[in-house]
Amino acid sequence: MGRRSSYAEDIRAAAQRKGIGTISQLAHACGYSYEQVRKLWVGECSLSRKLNDRLCKLLDLDAERMWSIAVDDKFQRKHHRPAPPIDHTEAALLTIWSRMPRSRQRLAIGVLRLLADSDFEEDVHE
Repeated sequence: MGRRSSYAEDIRAAAQRKGIGTISQLAHACGYSYEQVRKLWVGECSLSRKLNDRLCKLLDLDAERMWSIAVDDKFQRKHHRPAPPIDHTEAALLTIWSRMPRSRQRLAIGVLRLLADSDFEEDVHE
């Protein structure tokens, strides 16, 4: 199996397809500082979800897929090995969680505890 491209490689390739060939051009187009975009361009930074979403919209990339690649890259830099595969349920929960304000995260924890501790019979019709 071939090596997966990095977040930085995918961003550079998408920028080139859009005619954005320099760090300065990308920084200007997305409204972030040259230095922040430079670090991202060479794979040195951990970016925010907001910057990821803005870049993906600008470059016509799938924001969820790119965020997943960014998380994998961060794991690889920190642990010097590929990230273990995540099941889709866990990935979906992490995505939802990352977009929730802290006040709602506390509420969600309470709801999940109630669901986990309840004795209800699940009535699922598929």
